[in-house]
This record gives sequence, C-alpha cells and structure tokens, in this order.
Amino acid sequence: MIDDIIDISKIQSGSLEIKKENVEISSAIEQVIKELELEAKKKNIIIHHDVLCELYVKGDDIRIKQILSNFIKNSIKYSRES
Repeated sequence: MIDDIIDISKIQSGSLEIKKENVEISSAIEQVIKELELEAKKKNIIIHHDVLCELYVKGDDIRIKQILSNFIKNSIKYSRES
C-alpha cells in the first residue's frame, strides 16, 4: 500500500518513469499467479489461466504486473472460500 502511495506521488509530480517495451501477457500473468498462489490456497482458491496464443502489449512490465497483481489480490480477497 505504501508503494502505491509513493507511485501516486511520483505520477502527480511527473517523476515516475514509464518504460515502453513489449510485454508478453501470458508470462506476466504466470509470474503474478505464482506470487499469489499461497494466498489463494489459504482460502482454498485455485487460480487457473488459459492463454491460447502469445499476446504482446507495449507498456511498462512492472506496472502491468502491478495491475494484474492488484486485480488478482482483490479477486482473492473478495471471493468466498471454496
């Protein structure tokens, strides 16, 4: 949460450096899921994803993973235990 506040301050001041590079989404999703698997298992939640092809977007790898992580964390937080 503190990192998010710092990032917001950097965005507002214009000092946040955003990289523009090709980011492979499936790989980013896999990395984020690996980081959050333990948290999901505590609630008996299994995270699964299927990406049938390589999909690249141009953006900042760190920020894309941060968005995915926030999205999945909220999904875990607000899901009932299985």
